[in-house]
Amino acid sequence: MGLASLYRTDLDGAAWLLSVMNALQPLLDPQRRGIHGGFYECPDPFSFTPEPLVTLGFTDSLRAVFDEGMRTLSPAFIAGTFLAPGLVSGANSEGWNDIGAVRSGRLRAQGFVDVLNVVAAEPDGGGCAISSFRAEPARLRGPEGHLIRGLFRHFTVAHRLQRRLRHAPILTDAADAVLDPGGRVHHAKGAAATREMVAALRSAAGNAEAARAKRRRSDPHAVLDAWDGLIAGRWTLVDHFQRDGRRYVLALENGAPTSGLRALSPREREVLGRALGGSDNKVIAYDLGIAHATVKVLMARAASKLGVRTRRELLAKFAAEVGSPTNVR
Repeated sequence: MGLASLYRTDLDGAAWLLSVMNALQPLLDPQRRGIHGGFYECPDPFSFTPEPLVTLGFTDSLRAVFDEGMRTLSPAFIAGTFLAPGLVSGANSEGWNDIGAVRSGRLRAQGFVDVLNVVAAEPDGGGCAISSFRAEPARLRGPEGHLIRGLFRHFTVAHRLQRRLRHAPILTDAADAVLDPGGRVHHAKGAAATREMVAALRSAAGNAEAARAKRRRSDPHAVLDAWDGLIAGRWTLVDHFQRDGRRYVLALENGAPTSGLRALSPREREVLGRALGGSDNKVIAYDLGIAHATVKVLMARAASKLGVRTRRELLAKFAAEVGSPTNVR
C-alpha cells in the first residue's frame, strides 16, 4: 500500500489526488470499475461547491451517471456525507433515493447499488472525498474494513497537509523538527524540542522506515500498523529531498483551521440562535424547512468548531460568544 503517496509534498491539487487514487485503487476499487475524487468547499449543506472531478477508470456512461447524480444532491445527503470526516455508505445516507441517477435506476443499470465515500473534511468547510461505486452494499468488515479504516486516518491527515501546501511551500526552516531517516534529530524548536516530543518523533521516523520495508514485502496490514502519520495530534512527518538527493524527514505543525465563533457558517449560527431560544432540533428543522438530520449535523459541526461536546456546553459557549442569555435547561 503506497501510504507515502499521501504525504508527498512535490505534488498538489489534482496531481496529488490522482497519485493517491492510483495508490489506493487496489483497496478501494479492487475490480477496477472506476474510482473518483475531488476537493470541495462546504461551509453548510446549502453551499456545496465541488472542484473539477478527478477520475480513474471511469467509462463515459458511468461519468454521465455520476454527473447526473451530482446535480441532484439534496442538502440532507450533503450534510450526512461531506460536512464531517468519515467513511460513508451512500445507500445508508439520508437523501440517497432522491438522487436522480438512483431514482431513475441508471446507477443500478451500470451494475452498482452503493458508493463508499472516504471523506476528509475540516471545520471550515474545506474537504476532499475519494469514492468508489459498489456492486454490493458497502460494509467495512474483516481485513478490508481494517485497512480502509486505517487508510482513512492517514487520508484526513494528508489532506490537511495538502491544504497547507496550497497556501505556502514547505521549507526546511519552517519545520518544527528535522530528522534523518534513521531518526536522528538534526534540529528541533518550540514544543517539538521537548524530551518527550523528540522521543516521539524519533520513534515515528523509525516506524515510517519500517513501514517502507514492510511495503516491499507486500504486507498492507503491517504498513498501516507501523506508519505514524500524525504525531501527538499535532505534527505530520513528510520527506524532504535536498538538491544533492539527500533525504530528511520534516515534522510540520498540522493544526486544524481556525475554530471559534468566526468559523461558524451563517446556517450554523441560525440553528444555534434558534436552539438558544429554546427550540429543539425537530422544531428548528420544521421552521427552517430542512431535514432533522441536517440540524443534527450542523449542531455537531458547530460543537467541533467551538471545542465542546454536549448540547448544553455548545449553547453556553455560543451564548457567551454572542453575549446572549441561554434558554437551555
